[in-house]
Amino acid sequence: MEKKYELIESDIRGLHRIKALRDFGDVRKGDIGGYVEHPYNLSHTGDCWIYNNAKVYDNAEILNDAKVYNNAHIFNNAKIYHNSQVYGNAEIFGYAEMFDNAVIRGNAQIYGVSVIEENALIYGTSSICGNACIGGNAEIKNGMHIGNINEKFKDILYIQCKERLITVYRDINNIIKCNIGCQRGMTLTGFNKQN
Repeated sequence: MEKKYELIESDIRGLHRIKALRDFGDVRKGDIGGYVEHPYNLSHTGDCWIYNNAKVYDNAEILNDAKVYNNAHIFNNAKIYHNSQVYGNAEIFGYAEMFDNAVIRGNAQIYGVSVIEENALIYGTSSICGNACIGGNAEIKNGMHIGNINEKFKDILYIQCKERLITVYRDINNIIKCNIGCQRGMTLTGFNKQN
């Protein structure tokens, strides 16, 4: 396998900048990219690349055709692959994974063992953690999701009541459901019967 980049010195202790050794995708030979800690943080196959001042370190990996831009930070054991993109000041860490054209931007944080997939768009000041699985063209702006919704969803709304948090979401079949406490996947009809 022909290497597509080399590590060069940087002004950040413990991190190296990347320099392209050949043309691929929109990267040209000689282009200086972002920062990595180790050579395995960025794959030599596919068109994946780290741009601008983005940083990838610890055991995090950027694979296939994934792109990381601006001042994004990818660390711990996070993996970004299959055409996914991270922009802005976003942070992906823990054991989080992004794939299948997912996009994270702004000041969003994805962590825990969350999975962001299938064209999902997370942006603004959103925070996704726990065992969340978000896909099916979901779009979340300035939202927060903690814990596990056991199905893919499109839209999500959180309502903080006096005694508990109610999560209302639209699943990939456009059915509106809600989670209240330990009760998961309740339809609105079921919710109305309980309250």
